[in-house]
Amino acid sequence: MTICRYVAHNVYIHMFVHLKKTTSQNKGFTLIETLLYIVLFSFIMTSGIYAAYQLIDSSHDLANKTTAEADADFLLRKIDWALNGYTSIVQPTEGNSGSQLSINTPNGLQDFTFANGVVYLNGNTQPLTSDRVTISSFFVHHIAPTAGAPRAVELSFMIDGKQFGTTTRYLR
Repeated sequence: MTICRYVAHNVYIHMFVHLKKTTSQNKGFTLIETLLYIVLFSFIMTSGIYAAYQLIDSSHDLANKTTAEADADFLLRKIDWALNGYTSIVQPTEGNSGSQLSINTPNGLQDFTFANGVVYLNGNTQPLTSDRVTISSFFVHHIAPTAGAPRAVELSFMIDGKQFGTTTRYLR
């Protein structure tokens, strides 16, 4: 048994030395490991770039939506301001509709005109909307007074394809 132990011990020592030599000579990565890391790195980079693109794109869409809503709010407030001190409505005439609203006020004529995707105040000199939005429709209806209901102006418009509802302003 001692010979068997001696042989087994020598074989074990020989294998350990040989294994140690082969592992110390093979420093670095194998070709398959390198390719695997390249594929993994490419996947991570592609996912990161896609996520960044989605964030930038949604930020741009939100900015456009915010601009359209701000322009719609400003336009409604400006028309409401003009209607607060009105003395008479020149255009459209009672019961008619159009794309222009002309109001006589103590400060003079306030004329809201729709042309080329923009609403102007007092001719084509003062645009009321920014150049980043386009108005595709501007509709004004002058509602005549009836028994129990005062004169009214109904206004609706569309900015960048979004309808901003119909607003009715009763005049007293």
